[in-house]
Amino acid sequence: MNINPNYNKTETVEWYTPKNIFDNLGIEFDLDPASSENAKNVPAKKIYTIKDNGLEKNWGGLFG
Repeated sequence: MNINPNYNKTETVEWYTPKNIFDNLGIEFDLDPASSENAKNVPAKKIYTIKDNGLEKNWGGLFG
């Protein structure tokens, strides 16, 4: 049983929330502060990847 079809031990250790979860929520997030350049399934207005170092960025919204 392959729980995470995006996981391949030789390529990455990242795990992604399946797109259908976000589709079922039916919302768009203001921010994904820990995204991946490979994850295109998070409906967010703004994303930060490891290159952006989201912990050092202004998150705005409720936390800004």
